[in-house]
Amino acid sequence: MDQRSKTDALDSKMLSMLGCERRLLPWSPPSPLMQTLKALSRERSALIKDKCIEKNRQGAIDSSIYSNKKEIKRFNQRLKLLNAQIEEIELEMREVAATDLELTKKLGFIESIPGVSFISAITVIAETSGFALINSGKQLTSYAGYDVVMKESGTYRGKTRISKKGNRHIRAVLHMPSMTCVRVNPTLGPFYQRLKPKKAKPIVALVAMQRKLLILMYTLWKNEEYYDGEFEQKKAASLQETCCTG
Repeated sequence: MDQRSKTDALDSKMLSMLGCERRLLPWSPPSPLMQTLKALSRERSALIKDKCIEKNRQGAIDSSIYSNKKEIKRFNQRLKLLNAQIEEIELEMREVAATDLELTKKLGFIESIPGVSFISAITVIAETSGFALINSGKQLTSYAGYDVVMKESGTYRGKTRISKKGNRHIRAVLHMPSMTCVRVNPTLGPFYQRLKPKKAKPIVALVAMQRKLLILMYTLWKNEEYYDGEFEQKKAASLQETCCTG
């Protein structure tokens, strides 16, 4: 619709056309359980950031020529309080999740991935409302901001990158488990090592692995399956057998 003006009447007309032309699925709010888990997860994330700020401040205090004992004491008290509150929130998240047997069962599928902790798994679940409105891996990666975008105009060819226009909480929580998977995961680790030499920066390969990890979590949740470290080998063997028999 070629419309350059902006008024309430024109906006209403455009919205009504959108509703008539597209078959949109009705939106349903997250369950109270998911809302609670999301609130706890985001509160924990905020406290982690506060703790990081205090740690940086500690570095400045330690490197200072003049040290104030009272300031150091107050710093230690703040850090102790932050650690206590983070532990309290994590315990509450476990207790809330345990009240839902179906959630507990499906959470186990994601936690079976080597390198993925309870906090990482429950945060992704809470931010997606248990993947309630997700219908494909492509939709999920776009929702999390892992979709690849590029800019081209005439002879200009820009570099491809992830859009980062999705849920930043998912991207933030997947950083640490992806680094752990490099060391301990039998499928994602080799995937990273194969991809790393092809990229200019290691972080690019790490982001690609985060995307792959997110899709793996969604797949296990949807199919209600535990992680199988030999899945790729079995898949390759099956394809080879099919080609030979065909």
